[in-house]
Amino acid sequence: MDCEICNKQTRQSETDHIHFCGSFTTWDEYTQWLERLLLITYDDIRELCKECHEIVTLSQRQNLSLEEARIRKKLIVFEKMLLSAQKSLLKQIGKESGKTKKENVVIYENYVREQNA
Repeated sequence: MDCEICNKQTRQSETDHIHFCGSFTTWDEYTQWLERLLLITYDDIRELCKECHEIVTLSQRQNLSLEEARIRKKLIVFEKMLLSAQKSLLKQIGKESGKTKKENVVIYENYVREQNA
């Protein structure tokens, strides 16, 4: 199956609700949420690869553009890396690493934003 965003072939697709289902905090909201989740047609869903589905979900939850969510996802992965792995990746892309993980995140964020400009 092809992802409906990036067109990459994937063996395991994930179903995305095109209209964000949101969440609920009260029982009154629960009924509305359940209807948005279950009372759908084929026009209300699309098949995405795991990576695109994660980016779409992040963009909806944090009210970001898809591009900003894509950047944020890369930063989240980078932030979780060990300091040594961060330094190695920065070296691979031709950037000098900082002394701390926080400095490296700033360096990497600037690089990612330059690449997406």
